Amino acid sequence: MVAFADELWSGVSVVAAPSVEQEHGLDHAGYTLFVFTLPMLGSAIVDVGVAWLSDRFPRRAVVASALGALAIALGASAFAPSAPLFALMLALAGTASGAATGAAQGELINLNDGNATRAMTRWNAFAAGGDLCAPLVVAAVLAAGATFRGAMLAVAALVAMQALAMSRGPDARSPAQGATSKAADAVDADDDASMPLRQAWAIGARDRELWIALAATATCTLLDEIVTALAALRAERDLATSPAFATACLTSLAAGAVVGAIATDVAARRTSSSRILVASALSSLVALAVVATTTSTWGFLVALALLGLTSVPHYPLLKARAYERAPGTPGLVNALDQIFVVSEIGIPLALGWVADRFGLSVALGLLGIQPLVVLAVTVRRPRADRGPRSEA
Repeated sequence: MVAFADELWSGVSVVAAPSVEQEHGLDHAGYTLFVFTLPMLGSAIVDVGVAWLSDRFPRRAVVASALGALAIALGASAFAPSAPLFALMLALAGTASGAATGAAQGELINLNDGNATRAMTRWNAFAAGGDLCAPLVVAAVLAAGATFRGAMLAVAALVAMQALAMSRGPDARSPAQGATSKAADAVDADDDASMPLRQAWAIGARDRELWIALAATATCTLLDEIVTALAALRAERDLATSPAFATACLTSLAAGAVVGAIATDVAARRTSSSRILVASALSSLVALAVVATTTSTWGFLVALALLGLTSVPHYPLLKARAYERAPGTPGLVNALDQIFVVSEIGIPLALGWVADRFGLSVALGLLGIQPLVVLAVTVRRPRADRGPRSEA
């Protein structure tokens, strides 16, 4: 459910991009600056340490605490009177959500006996559910006469209840399984504590394939939150659709992602992740081209559904490759992943500038960089080196 909450809260300010721009008096470039660039920069400052520490404490406690902090930040963002304060609250929310996500993914990999691909494809199915619910929540709030602030408050309340359930609710597993998990948490914490942070980073830095997997994973935001924001703006501004139809378009994108996530989980048990990535990258390039160029509202709706369906395997399969390079240390992987926050900071700002100067269609077309990166990483011949733990 952490995957669901992570995508739900981050999707609200993206799906409600027109409302955010209107409330804070922003253009496209200003929107990307205050919703993507500044929050990512702020959260990146502390995310490295938080991600590393998530392996040194019981993961259930980390998740519960992080979700509580996320609920507070989201509630505060709803009342932020200015764009800079809104960006600050989003940065705090991003930090909290990142901590919850890293700890939850690590626990999920443990529960799947170290099978990162299986864990991440199932994680992605719940994340796609959060993506699907985000436009529905925004639509309901806007229909009630409120703005994106009401949606933020609604999601904050949901996350607060989730944090309370995580901290006080009974363990969903059997007593024996719960005891095993607690023992595993203690062993993990002891193992991580025995390796100094500098040494762990040095080991990770020598693994070229880990860096390549993380670099490719960092591009996945282009066909996630960023394509959602640009599509919402194009539906209302370029295609002149009603807010209801624009929401339907984004729901179509998310619904396609749900189907694609389930299909990815099934396909990953029957074929290699490389074949899935190549097929999905090529297909998403075609779907994105239609999204960027079509003048038909119904064609736009169908193309978004296909884009969600075909692009959704990228993140789980690439992130699984990264986790497999450093077995037993998901916190280290997530800490190293923060190095690539530079691209996540600069690219949205550049795309906002392109959208203002050359139009939303051009900005959407540039998102084709993401599936091209997936293709390049997948078809290359990897160097036969060992992962960080084996080198240790």
